[in-house]
Amino acid sequence: MKDITYSIKFYSQWHCGSGESQGADLDALVIKDRQGLPYVPGKTVKGLVRDSFLELDIIGYFDHKGKEIEIFGCGYDYKQKPKTDDGKKEQGIINQSRLYFSNAVLKSVVKDEIEKASLIPFLFNKVTRTSIDEKGVANEMSLRSMEVTVPVALTGKILNVEDQYVDSIIDAMKFIKRLGSGRNRGLGRCSFEVLNISERRTI
Repeated sequence: MKDITYSIKFYSQWHCGSGESQGADLDALVIKDRQGLPYVPGKTVKGLVRDSFLELDIIGYFDHKGKEIEIFGCGYDYKQKPKTDDGKKEQGIINQSRLYFSNAVLKSVVKDEIEKASLIPFLFNKVTRTSIDEKGVANEMSLRSMEVTVPVALTGKILNVEDQYVDSIIDAMKFIKRLGSGRNRGLGRCSFEVLNISERRTI
C-alpha cells in the first residue's frame, strides 16, 4: 500500500461550489473552511481522478477493465433490489473503496501568512455572466453572478493505494486539466503534480 501526496496548481480563477448563494449579490458561493479559506473537497478530487482513470482505460492507455469498483467503490446500488410497496427502490450494498481522498488545502505556512496579513478577502473575486440571443441582446432574467477563487496551489493526499494501481492513479491525475464549475468557460485550468509517494504503514 502507498500514500500519494499531490499538489493542484491553478492557472486561472476557479469555482468549487458550496451550494449556497448570497442573496441578490451572488448566485453561487465557493466552498470554504472554518477560517474562510478555499479548498477542494476530497470527493471532488476522487470523482475527477475516477473519470480520468476511466477515460484512459477506455482508450487503452492501461488495462484495468472491471477494476473500477474495486479501486474506487460504487456507493449505493438501487438496482439490486426491487421496489417496495410504496414504489421506492431499496438501497443495495455499498461497495466501499479502500482509497481515501483528503481535501486539497492551502499549505499551513501559506494559511498562516494569509491570515496574519488579513488577505483572505483578496482570495476571491466576482464573475458576472449573462446569455445573449442571436441579435446580440441579453436575454431577460439571465444575469448570474458567481464567486471565484484566484489562482493558488493546494495540497492533498490519496491514502491506501494498492501498489499495482499507483502508476495508473498518477497518470489519471496528470490527465486532469480543469476543475470545478465553468470549466468550459475558462475557469479552473489546473495541473496535478505528485509531491511524494510513501509506504503505507500497517499496524
